[in-house]
Amino acid sequence: MTQRVFNSLDLNQRLYLIVNSGEFISEIVYYGYRIRLYIVNSLYVEVFRNVHSNDIELVEVLEPEEGRLQLYAKDIDISELLEN
Repeated sequence: MTQRVFNSLDLNQRLYLIVNSGEFISEIVYYGYRIRLYIVNSLYVEVFRNVHSNDIELVEVLEPEEGRLQLYAKDIDISELLEN
């Protein structure tokens, strides 16, 4: 799936795709949102949940070169990859 096709889906279709095809990576709290990062068909996808209302307000593709991607890295354990 391309980013263009993903972006053409409505919110419910995006969430359906994440639930059925996505792989959870990490979660951050950022500017009043609990944001979960998934990989869906080779795309990084973020799900924005408002921490006050608990509503999902946005689901969008995160470009790999975006600085926000680094915020997820602190919670990812790569120690197994470094073992001989």
